[in-house]
Amino acid sequence: MIKNMDIAKQTIILEHFSDYLKQNRNIEILFSEKFGYIYITLWGTGRMHSYDAIQIESAEHLCDILMDMLVFEYMSKMEQHCMVEEEARAFYYEVITPYVLQLPNCQESLKRSYAKIVIPLICKNN
Repeated sequence: MIKNMDIAKQTIILEHFSDYLKQNRNIEILFSEKFGYIYITLWGTGRMHSYDAIQIESAEHLCDILMDMLVFEYMSKMEQHCMVEEEARAFYYEVITPYVLQLPNCQESLKRSYAKIVIPLICKNN
């Protein structure tokens, strides 16, 4: 059963990410009376497509998914495979912080995404 209070929180989060979601051709978040919000990714071109569909369980789950996607997308655009710690901090403040400032409930999600995706890409000193 869908909790209306959590749907309201998820709707606020989606409003803050609306520009990002509109620009991204591979992501869609749909609402279903039966399931609540559903996150869909579509990969591939032409006749070769694959997709994933994930039922959003909570506002925190939605933050986790969107932060992971935002961080992953930014990192995949980088030409190098790792970055120095200063670049990682700059990325955090320039790309991610504006979302977190607007959505304090997503701060824990950001920390998890940063630890999962960004930290492993920091170049190790030889």
